[in-house]
Amino acid sequence: MDKIITLSRDEFKIIKPDNLKCLDSGTEGAIYPYKKGYVLKHLRDEELELISGNIKEDYMVEKIIQFSNVENDSYYFTKSVIVIEKLVEAVIMKRCPGFNLITIDPLSINIINLIEAIKKFNIDTKIVSNLSIQGYDMLYNFMYDGKNFGAIDTIHYFYSDKDLNSIYRSNIVSFNTAVVYALTKRYFSVFINENNYLKNNFRSITTGEDLNIINFIEEFIRKLSEYCDRKIIYLDDAKLAIRERHHDDYPTELATNYLKR
Repeated sequence: MDKIITLSRDEFKIIKPDNLKCLDSGTEGAIYPYKKGYVLKHLRDEELELISGNIKEDYMVEKIIQFSNVENDSYYFTKSVIVIEKLVEAVIMKRCPGFNLITIDPLSINIINLIEAIKKFNIDTKIVSNLSIQGYDMLYNFMYDGKNFGAIDTIHYFYSDKDLNSIYRSNIVSFNTAVVYALTKRYFSVFINENNYLKNNFRSITTGEDLNIINFIEEFIRKLSEYCDRKIIYLDDAKLAIRERHHDDYPTELATNYLKR
């Protein structure tokens, strides 16, 4: 696949007709199916302005595809950019399976699978960080399919001149925070605040003082198991410890059923 794909407006409409079903949308743009295993993100005008600023258009293209040669199972970098009339219109990247963490009911999450997925993501984060790649706006851009995590919306990632340990810390703290929020905020915030160790450890994870999220999760599950007097594999097994239920648009039934397959 070419890194820079130059099309006319009519040619673009062939690959992205007006009636093409949108897979998802966010602040950066809308996601559509592309070739097998890939998706097309049609970028919003304000997003393009944010990327380009006052820089030259050709540099903007190079910036968008700067990580196109980086192969990583957990980080979904842009592979190609579509240019129409010398202006960036869309980007192409591998399709990330699963659902955004914020759309998943934590009660449907298998804790054993979650811990293994965290280990794999941690390894890949070290690999990416050792290339001096630092994430940006990561907190709500993590996907999960029940076995693996994926970092999406990587268009604003950048090469950092910080030391590698600092880059890794920044990247993994964003991930750790997203995971503990997803696990606890909807149903178990009160339970955690009632236990000084969990409360302090939760704070340490989200501030980056402690990078070992697995220790926190294992202790969280142990405390839930003690309270509920049963082995906790899914958080659904810990309903007795729920103190609150936040009603909002998430999680989605589709995402929850996906993990329960």
